[in-house]
Amino acid sequence: MSLIHEFKIVPDDCYDKEILAAETMSISDDLIRYVNDSLLWIKTLWNGKKETNRLNYYGYTVIMGESLQKLKGIVEAWIYLFQNAGDIIVLTGDFLIDEDKYEKIEFTKEECLAQLRSLKEMCEKAEIENKAILHEGI
Repeated sequence: MSLIHEFKIVPDDCYDKEILAAETMSISDDLIRYVNDSLLWIKTLWNGKKETNRLNYYGYTVIMGESLQKLKGIVEAWIYLFQNAGDIIVLTGDFLIDEDKYEKIEFTKEECLAQLRSLKEMCEKAEIENKAILHEGI
């Protein structure tokens, strides 16, 4: 089983990483790593405290306010891009030094789009409810 990142809707003034949330969804670590450069464009709070522009890969990250809108826009752009792919999407992963080549990661188009659409819907719901999204790293 591959590594995953979990996303939850939480109150925007209470983002303890132990909070139980009704809304939880997961995205594959491979997909997060592939789109990670574009995620640098959103302001986040690492462990609910330190403001930065990235997801906390091993800890938790809070995304709220205008950053939710920006995250939703980035996710929508990736959805649009992947909708134009074939049935199988092959992403370039890490460089495998022992094999002297880049890792190739395969997703079905529907699997990839389902994960991204779920995150988009979560962003929309958090915006409407005036809440935040808690990202829990691997």
